[in-house]
Amino acid sequence: MPALVGTIRRWRVARRKLTLKGIVNSLVRPGSDAVQRVTDPDPTWTSWAAERGLEYQHDGSEFEGGRYHEAVPDRRGVGEQCYGVVRGTWNDTPFAYFLRKTWRVGGRGGPAQTSGNLLITLPGTPIPDLLRMSPAEAFKAAGGELPNTGVFEWRPPDLLFGHGRWLEPQIVTGILQRITAQLALAPAELWQR
Repeated sequence: MPALVGTIRRWRVARRKLTLKGIVNSLVRPGSDAVQRVTDPDPTWTSWAAERGLEYQHDGSEFEGGRYHEAVPDRRGVGEQCYGVVRGTWNDTPFAYFLRKTWRVGGRGGPAQTSGNLLITLPGTPIPDLLRMSPAEAFKAAGGELPNTGVFEWRPPDLLFGHGRWLEPQIVTGILQRITAQLALAPAELWQR
């Protein structure tokens, strides 16, 4: 009897894989990390950068590996790619924008996740009182406000790092304009030089 039960279980598992849902899942969740990688520059971002005199670079591997986000586990089927890097100055403030894609193939992998990321160079290292606050609290204390569409963190020595669903140039333009205008008006005593 146990042999019959085992045979029935194996048959059910095999039958599940041959369903339409099983076939679609195998197509939607390909088993190769190489399939997940974005290999071509995005014309939306290349033209946005070119129109504003900014630099575009497709490879963003310098931002991978846990430097700005929690590192992804080093195992087969799990991956991270940073790409679509735009660098330049906005209102005389240096910045870098990049896209980050993460994936987990197989099991309960789900679809890949993509976020927009901004690194904005501050006028100097924030004074200790500011560093004890979150960036949102610090901007509010200085009479400003950060966009509430993402998460912002201080990154030593003089960077403001933010990330969110900022996947369109119009959104990034608005965020850059809002933050850099406030930094231009911020009192000099907020920064250590």
